[in-house]
Amino acid sequence: MDGHGNPELRIEGYAGTKLLLVRRFCSDRSRDRLWLELDEARLRADGTDSTRLAFGVVDRFGGPRPFVQGDVTLEVDGPANLVGDNPFSLKESGGSGAVWVKSIAGRSGVVEIRASHDLFKPQSAVLHVF
Repeated sequence: MDGHGNPELRIEGYAGTKLLLVRRFCSDRSRDRLWLELDEARLRADGTDSTRLAFGVVDRFGGPRPFVQGDVTLEVDGPANLVGDNPFSLKESGGSGAVWVKSIAGRSGVVEIRASHDLFKPQSAVLHVF
């Protein structure tokens, strides 16, 4: 393959004749997207509970894009605070990053975290503080 036409790569993993794993990667960057994921969906409203929010850019199959540049800007709406760089530069972090989301003591409710990047559609994640 010479890379012409944005080829896709499929890797299959076998144990003997049994297919155990399939991974796919796409060279077409037009379908890349911003990815955002919380480790936990709920926090206690004690002011110390927190969870990691991971984000980055992936191809159409979820494969990482380690050479993406630019900043991811995060916005929080609800009873929580971000702990970490905001905006977060992807250039020096291999196209992905993470921050912490920490509850606020005595405040419960729904938290929406929005992530944006100049090249990709914004994404959001929801967290419940109780």
